[in-house]
Amino acid sequence: MGQWRPMGAEWITAAEGDWTTEPQDVAGCLWFQLERAGFQDGEIPARVAELARGVVLIGGNGTAFRVITNPAHRA
Repeated sequence: MGQWRPMGAEWITAAEGDWTTEPQDVAGCLWFQLERAGFQDGEIPARVAELARGVVLIGGNGTAFRVITNPAHRA
């Protein structure tokens, strides 16, 4: 699941994916929100790769981003 959370708010799911979806693809669905949080176009591909590896990112405006396993798809 690709999620973002404005500072002080609940997590918002941008993409859920399924068993066959790669974390990199789910993380890419957060691109627009990463831009809105102040990340520059040139750095976003590297940030998407970090998200796909499980890193939680915090934008300059306090918005958090993460990619997690969809609890509905856990074995």
